[in-house]
Amino acid sequence: GLKGRLPVFIQNFLNDRHFRVRLGSTLSDTFSQEMGVPQGSILSVTLFSIKINSIVSCMKTDTEGSLYVDDFSISYRSKHMCTMERHLQQCLNKLDKWANTNGFKFSKTKTVCMHFCQLRGLHPDSTLI
Repeated sequence: GLKGRLPVFIQNFLNDRHFRVRLGSTLSDTFSQEMGVPQGSILSVTLFSIKINSIVSCMKTDTEGSLYVDDFSISYRSKHMCTMERHLQQCLNKLDKWANTNGFKFSKTKTVCMHFCQLRGLHPDSTLI
């Protein structure tokens, strides 16, 4: 929905970006930035915020979502574990599709599933993928 020269400015800002890393007086080789926004720019924060906010559009109304900068959590409540797993797996599938469509990647090593309930004793681990 942007008009005028702003879309071209943003496209030029994001395309064909290269960077180097400095450690003391030593510079690394030049690398191409394939995705994301350049760090350290005020415009980068704004563009990232605008893009990441659309993540909530793929949530069902009965699923809770919480976004804090680049951390996102989802939760669902049910009396039956199989219902929760099925619902959350469907939500994860939609989130994965959203991420692929919008150029984001979720870190599988940083993603966890936690189960909270009032029942005592051990519960089997969830089978979410």
